[in-house]
Amino acid sequence: MKDVWSLDTKTKKDAYGVGGRVDVGGRVPGFENVPASEMPELDRAVQPMCFHSLPKTLLLELTHCYGIKWWINLTGCEGHLEEICIQKRIPCLTTCFTDAHKDILSKRLVSTTFKDFQDESSDLFQPSLLHALGKKPKGGGEKPKGGEKPKGGEKPKGGEKPKDAGKRAGGKA
Repeated sequence: MKDVWSLDTKTKKDAYGVGGRVDVGGRVPGFENVPASEMPELDRAVQPMCFHSLPKTLLLELTHCYGIKWWINLTGCEGHLEEICIQKRIPCLTTCFTDAHKDILSKRLVSTTFKDFQDESSDLFQPSLLHALGKKPKGGGEKPKGGEKPKGGEKPKGGEKPKDAGKRAGGKA
């Protein structure tokens, strides 16, 4: 549930726009003639932006498995695909319901990207930003780049030989 983008009811209604959000289920028998203004509002102060969105892990896997080079997202409700595209540096064209939806989605993407800049496990990690913010990396240093392995498991570089090269099980060097 941590991937679910939740908003207060008013912001969600603004994002969906007039007529953009359709309540389902119809009227309860016995209340057919009650005007909508007299119907009770949901007690929840916060609601998911989208109740039935695709999981972020599925979108990430599709992007990876099929080697997607760019996305056109006609259902850009929550911004999961947009987050992945930012992390993987893949171009993405997304439709939004309203200008309000565009604005709050943009703010959310900026916020999540800024957090990714500070997260050592992210592809967008920026150690210089942590230093500028006065924070210390949790892992104790910079994330290894490319194919490098962290210290302790380093491979020899160039013509160097590992310390135990030539040694075999039970044999001499």
